[in-house]
Amino acid sequence: MEKFKEIVKDIIRIFVYILPVVAVFVFGYIVYLKITRNHIYDTQKDIAAFVRNVNTRYNTTIYKNFDTDFVSYSGYLPMDLKIKSTDHGNEIINRFGGKMVFKESPKTVEERKEFKYLSRERKMFAAHYNGLGAYTIMFTELKTQECVGLATTDWKKIVPNFMGLEASYVSKKHPFNGVENLNFQILEDNENETAEASRDEGVISRTPLVLYDALQACACRGDSCQVALKFK
Repeated sequence: MEKFKEIVKDIIRIFVYILPVVAVFVFGYIVYLKITRNHIYDTQKDIAAFVRNVNTRYNTTIYKNFDTDFVSYSGYLPMDLKIKSTDHGNEIINRFGGKMVFKESPKTVEERKEFKYLSRERKMFAAHYNGLGAYTIMFTELKTQECVGLATTDWKKIVPNFMGLEASYVSKKHPFNGVENLNFQILEDNENETAEASRDEGVISRTPLVLYDALQACACRGDSCQVALKFK
């Protein structure tokens, strides 16, 4: 009986030591979730403002040299987003601490066909490439919860000219994940097309990902997740 009492006392003593640690962990995680939700909400506002500015101030619906460097000087983004100057041009820092990467993208099957054809030869591309009808915005260096939050957002409700998204993670085994599938497989006129094999294994969708699919797509280590959005 005495031995049993000692065992119970030991368990209680251990529990008393562990409880504060668990409480701190739970409290910290709740704070992290709240901060993440705020960053997701701010990002939604950022993208809505950016697309609105592009629609009203960009003088054409064909995007050429529509890259991160151009956007960093354009004034289309909210002023409080940080822009970092590097030897390779400017970097735009997203709300989560990673980068925002901008690039023009094919809007239709015909644009994709011509883009792939011109891309075979550098001189031909430089001479004949005239731009594309859509663009992508990729958020890099995301944690799983941040990736899931962006991937499950109803972007179409926020920005009517939203075309689709891609959620993925990068690793040594999957270095090409990110935006290739979104570029070439989500187009205005190819909804019934069978997807081609791709080195990119990211998950694409024209609608928000359900939670299960988002968790699968965003199963990354640390901050190696990313989400790309496409607009026309």
